[in-house]
Amino acid sequence: MLFVFFLSQIEQLFDREKALKQALRILKGESEEDEPSGPIPHYFLIINIDGVLAFTNSEQSEIIPILGLVHSVKSSAFSEEKAILLETTYPFVIGFFHGKSKPNLDKFLQPLLSELRRLSPNNKDPIQTKGREFTVSLRCVVADTPMRTYLKKIKSHSGYWSCERCIQRGERRSTEGKKKTSIQFLDLNAPPRLDEDFLSYCADNDDCVDDHVAGVEDVSPFFDFGFPMVTGFIIDPMHTFTAGAFGRRLVGVASVKNEGKLKSSQLTEADNRIRLFKACRPSEFDRYLRSLTSCGNKYKHHELRDFKMYNLFPVFDGILQNNQLENIMLLQFSVLLLGGFDPSPVEETNIREAEDALKKYVQQLIDFGFPIRPTTHAIIHIPDDVRTYQCGMECNSAYVFENFQRFFRDQILSGNLPVEQLRNRMIERFKYLLPTAADGTIIDAVSLFKIEVARSELLHSKQKLIVDFSVSRGINPTKTILFPNFSITNKFPNNICLMRNGAVVVCVDFVDDREENNVINIVGFKFLRLEDAHTVPFVSSRFQIYLASKIASRISDYDSKCIAGKMYAMPHRLNTECKELPDILESDSVQKWYVSPIRHTLNNNE
Repeated sequence: MLFVFFLSQIEQLFDREKALKQALRILKGESEEDEPSGPIPHYFLIINIDGVLAFTNSEQSEIIPILGLVHSVKSSAFSEEKAILLETTYPFVIGFFHGKSKPNLDKFLQPLLSELRRLSPNNKDPIQTKGREFTVSLRCVVADTPMRTYLKKIKSHSGYWSCERCIQRGERRSTEGKKKTSIQFLDLNAPPRLDEDFLSYCADNDDCVDDHVAGVEDVSPFFDFGFPMVTGFIIDPMHTFTAGAFGRRLVGVASVKNEGKLKSSQLTEADNRIRLFKACRPSEFDRYLRSLTSCGNKYKHHELRDFKMYNLFPVFDGILQNNQLENIMLLQFSVLLLGGFDPSPVEETNIREAEDALKKYVQQLIDFGFPIRPTTHAIIHIPDDVRTYQCGMECNSAYVFENFQRFFRDQILSGNLPVEQLRNRMIERFKYLLPTAADGTIIDAVSLFKIEVARSELLHSKQKLIVDFSVSRGINPTKTILFPNFSITNKFPNNICLMRNGAVVVCVDFVDDREENNVINIVGFKFLRLEDAHTVPFVSSRFQIYLASKIASRISDYDSKCIAGKMYAMPHRLNTECKELPDILESDSVQKWYVSPIRHTLNNNE
């Protein structure tokens, strides 16, 4: 399966006809040809392993898929050229386990690691390498904390020496009054663990008090494979940073007395703001934010990320105490410094500043007397991955794999013959070579297919052109400009633009002048005053986040090609008794608007 998938990738990048014939020949079980005499492509692969909770019945068997993602490619493993990052790539299924308990790790991973050994550029065995048309290196493994414990065969997060990145003995302390206790890591500058010393972190060694590795007699198959056991396993930002540290902090604010719980009147005010902000949600966001009081401990991963990146300050400003608001804002600051989903390398100065910010966040929690859970401590090590893998922190996250796992849930939800269902669906995808979305569903609608084709062509052409411009029917039609990764309309909340000159504009109309001047003009009102939303723990304007006010009384025209990105706009400090949103276009209003760039819309338009 892995071999055939990579051949389909070669088809896209190199000789289409030859690669397709090779893939079909292998599917038919025909004999392989000799390895090509010249250089062959080399791929860098990311692996994700995580259990899928597909059934509501706990007695049903579990599905544990092994998913792969092609990160980049070089013309040859030994070429000195820089690897080409693949702009459009989706997870694919390498294999999966079906059972009521976790499988034997060695047997579970044996087929994968055997094939990776065969495809290794350092494998010189002529029998094993016969017929290869590419080589592969394992870039990293993405998994949540319990799965990493299982894959690495180390002590779980409840162990005194369980931190995966630094050497320190945790302390057992209470978490919720005297009801519960947990292991807490309070040293923020402990010595780091090293790949080359991995086996020494075991109490079986006479000279070591560390008890991190479960046992030197039964080590992880990844170690025998020669994979780096410390740096090779990502501290997944989705589970650790967003759901772990940030999610738990929200639970404390909403419901835990000893972790900064707000008064009922303050929670009511926060919930009222969240309710009103539903009307501010741009179309790029699938989920609106639910009530903090009733759903704070039930937020989905994407809700938590959107809260952290966009809603945090407007929801809590004037409600949380200043020191606690500044503390939790350090998490947002760190993500902005560490590049988010930007695949480009992050400047070392930003990485160091993020390290200081995260350590400051944890230290302040210690000073507040709040518990430091393992996930909270682990966030101080995330900048190490950003430095090691030369990309934004969330490029190493499990988000894309989490989306793809919907494929499993959709196919096996009934519980009837789940393995057979998965097999049949995967065969269908390979058989017909139909394009698929990130969640694994086949794109069979003509309109969706055309948009995907247009988006792909624009991204590969490196142009900043629009994909489409459309007008709905009716008395007050909605006009839409569709860019490769976002859309702008003439109606709130999808009509706030950040222009390349730094201006923030509210669009009210578009004029299609493509026939004469090859341009679509934006008709809109400009905010005349942009000020910092806050200056601590960071100056907001550094990341183009403002409090916007004083809308212009005169309308102006703007070239749509001058749009730098789309903005998320929410009213600032609404009155507690406010029942509906104010009009953003009221020129005489004193209402200020918190405006923040939707980060992913800036990537291809800066």
